[in-house]
Amino acid sequence: DFAINFQVQWLIENYETAEGVSLPRSTLYSHYQQHCQQHNIEPVNAASFGKLIRSVFIGLRTRRLGTRGNSKYHYYGIRVKPGSSLARLNDIGTGAGIISGSESSTHVYLQAIPNTIITAFVSNPARRWPDSTTSAPAPESSAAPSRPHRPPKEPKPVTPLVLEVSVERSSKPVVSASADNSHQTPVNSAAPEVLLSYLGDSALILPTVWPEVPDNLNVNETQKLFSKFTSLYRSHYDEIVTALGNLQFNSVELIWQQFWQRPDNCDNKDDVMTISQLQALTTSSADESSESTIPAIADWIIQTDYTMYNAIISSLLLPNLLRPIPQNLTQQIRNFAKNINQWMTNALVGYDDEFVVLKVAAVGAFSHTLRRYTSLNHLSSAARAVLQNQQQIQQMINDLNRVDFKNVQEQASWVCQCDDEVVEQIEQSFKLLLQESNPFDKWGVWCEQILELCLTDDDVRSATQFFFKWGFYSSLVMRDLTLRSASSFGSFHLIRLLYDEYIFYLIEHRVAKATGKTPLQVLGEARSMRTRSLVDVNTEHN
Repeated sequence: DFAINFQVQWLIENYETAEGVSLPRSTLYSHYQQHCQQHNIEPVNAASFGKLIRSVFIGLRTRRLGTRGNSKYHYYGIRVKPGSSLARLNDIGTGAGIISGSESSTHVYLQAIPNTIITAFVSNPARRWPDSTTSAPAPESSAAPSRPHRPPKEPKPVTPLVLEVSVERSSKPVVSASADNSHQTPVNSAAPEVLLSYLGDSALILPTVWPEVPDNLNVNETQKLFSKFTSLYRSHYDEIVTALGNLQFNSVELIWQQFWQRPDNCDNKDDVMTISQLQALTTSSADESSESTIPAIADWIIQTDYTMYNAIISSLLLPNLLRPIPQNLTQQIRNFAKNINQWMTNALVGYDDEFVVLKVAAVGAFSHTLRRYTSLNHLSSAARAVLQNQQQIQQMINDLNRVDFKNVQEQASWVCQCDDEVVEQIEQSFKLLLQESNPFDKWGVWCEQILELCLTDDDVRSATQFFFKWGFYSSLVMRDLTLRSASSFGSFHLIRLLYDEYIFYLIEHRVAKATGKTPLQVLGEARSMRTRSLVDVNTEHN
């Protein structure tokens, strides 16, 4: 899930493990809530957040520290990174000493001991922060006892599950100076001109993908009305594409409302269609034997929606799916995707129920695809830091060589019934991929080759079976890595998420191509069928 990956990224970027360090649990949760508020993300509760941080920093311990009657729970063995902006929000120095908000008023300090950074950026494990090897003396206080503090017992090593590193927030980039700068994600780039440079050319969309108008309408009055509608509908989409091409995402709500809810008493009726005309055009005939062409018109509208939504994603908003894009643009797209279902529902108040179901299913597929593709883009950017770091890759190879693949195959064979030679071929090819000089440049091709090897046809059932088997095998491998406490478990977890999402992306495109439809249409039709089924069930119960 994008929100979870985004939160894990934030934890890795702003916190690190260190010996003899405590951080108030409430302070860390407060940091998290501020982060969610800044990025318009719904925060999880404190208990769920505690589970999340423990899944990232394995072995993290909790202690109750402070004066009697004023003690608080602390996470022991973690601190804010000295280079993080969060260090300025609290009285947290670059040494190990931590001062909570309530403790600072009573001058209660925790004894600092020499720091040893257990982990750093995935991209540069050899990096050392300033003051990382020096201890910070405890500040003097008149309220503090005169006897020296005893340092706490040395904690057990804490191994973080490092899932992602922000390239831009590190003073030393992951890629070398000779690498293409386009590979680096400008996480903090929010200037409109910068964001616009990541979009496709909106002027090319309508001339290249606008569907042909059907010529099988045999009723003169309907033909005349439909010809007017198709012209207006193209202008309507021109407004939408122009707005999105200028990052005016919220304008889409008004554009939809003005088009579908035009009052009957409006002026300039020659240039617009009123709500009564549109309702008549999109309402199904009550007489099933009628030769009315209205259902065909509604069908053309839905087909046009799928075509345009698909083009808006692939040619405008995400023209290069795996190219890193700014965090601000990702969030704008996801906020847009979150709202469009309700916007369309509001715009179609008063229309035929069947037409509304089809329209909402199409925009629902649009919304779902935007969220999935931005998640895939985010995972690709996160994986870059791992797959371009030779030390991290070598650790992954070492851990992978310890996995008992024979046992994995024995467990999976009776469930998946796959060819042993094919499974071994996938295993060996993945190991060879990791040994490449730059596996990040080849992982997408590897996924495509695996799909060609295992999926001989584009049948939906075959694709479903392959994805099930892929997930089952990879879960067994991850289980083996977990039981062996593999140091690179976090890296493998990230790579698995990326591969799962990209293989699903490849499968849906293959199935869509085989059926002559867009991926959005395949998804949207499935959604509309589920909606109809739910409506039928509710009708029977009533």
